[in-house]
Amino acid sequence: MFLKIRSIREPRQKLLSFLTIIFFMSFIWSFAISSIMYGVFLLFFFIDKKNVNNKLKLLSKNRTVLIYGLYFMIILVGLGYSKNWQQGLDKVISLSPLIILPSIWISEQLNLKHYEVILKYVKYLVIFSFLLLIFNHLYIESRQLGTFVQYAIYRRIGASQFYIAFILFIPILHSFYELEKKKQIVLNILCITFLFFCVMILNNKTSFVLAFVLLVVGLFKVLLTSSLKIKILSIITISLVFFILMSSSTKEFKTKYEVFVKTTDFDIEIIKTKNSVTYTQNTFEHRILIWYISLTEIIKNLPFGVGTGDYQEVLYNRYEDINFKTGLKLNLNCHNQYFTEFLRTGLLGGTSFLILIFYLIQKASFKDKYYLFMIFSFAISCFFEALLERQHGVMIFAFFIPFFLSYDKELKSVPHE
Repeated sequence: MFLKIRSIREPRQKLLSFLTIIFFMSFIWSFAISSIMYGVFLLFFFIDKKNVNNKLKLLSKNRTVLIYGLYFMIILVGLGYSKNWQQGLDKVISLSPLIILPSIWISEQLNLKHYEVILKYVKYLVIFSFLLLIFNHLYIESRQLGTFVQYAIYRRIGASQFYIAFILFIPILHSFYELEKKKQIVLNILCITFLFFCVMILNNKTSFVLAFVLLVVGLFKVLLTSSLKIKILSIITISLVFFILMSSSTKEFKTKYEVFVKTTDFDIEIIKTKNSVTYTQNTFEHRILIWYISLTEIIKNLPFGVGTGDYQEVLYNRYEDINFKTGLKLNLNCHNQYFTEFLRTGLLGGTSFLILIFYLIQKASFKDKYYLFMIFSFAISCFFEALLERQHGVMIFAFFIPFFLSYDKELKSVPHE
């Protein structure tokens, strides 16, 4: 009976696998494709006529879906007391995937084979996409590698390099997992080195730190399970390439490091003065100043916050008060998702977001192959970036994290894994 049901649902699993691959790759290819895929997944959920009622009953009792839903409902409530109602409505719409996408991975059942096919295709499509981007940048447009982020990422993809790094972490994790299983050793080592090269040329400090942690942990796990030959080959190859990348890192990365070391102050009055008289380049100081402003406004507007549609305008007004030139020019957000939530919807919004993050972290275990890294990377990054202010961040939170939670759960259910 089980085999019969499984065979009936096999085409649906294949279709879900195909849609998932497209959605992952839209992270690099196109905002428009991502937006279309939200609607496609919603349609996919409801065309399963025989099981819709059962799925809705399952979701109504599922704690993960309920906590995502609670967080979204508080964002919706914050719309009610927003002065800028249109801005608030836009934000509610942009966060609506938090209701749709986690529900897919709670209610739909993929077997391990389909998960592995998805990750294999995503891995090689990501590598192929970056090879095309780099080739086009260097040889078609004849630009320097140091300008890769400005032209190949900002102008062509229209996204911050920080978000793009997350799609690179997925094939890196897959390659390390393959090495643990002693599969395609040379190919996977080459994939890892190329993908780390891609992270390096993105010139983002947070991404670099996360990638370095991934390299250390991944190598450690491989060394524990591999033969002496594989250990030596892995250490020499990856370490050599990593050393070469570090020693020949792009001018922009070195400039960022030098600016951080030589110009960083921690006195808020000095930071205010510097940023009021000129356009500064120290992004860490920008964050200190924005966090100071945000925290002041959070305390001032307790307990309900300023409203879903008004928090960015409040920041902008404070930038004007102190003549924060860079903040005014770029209309900078909080650069901290936790502060964003408390500023936007006060204690209710901030607490619900913290509960959601802690709940998702609690579901991780050291046996995870993917989920542990993804959820901790997201949670830590929220201290330095307002991730949910961009469509890519919403995709990571609403799709990547539930997907890998579901996949690692399936992995752990198989005895030999």
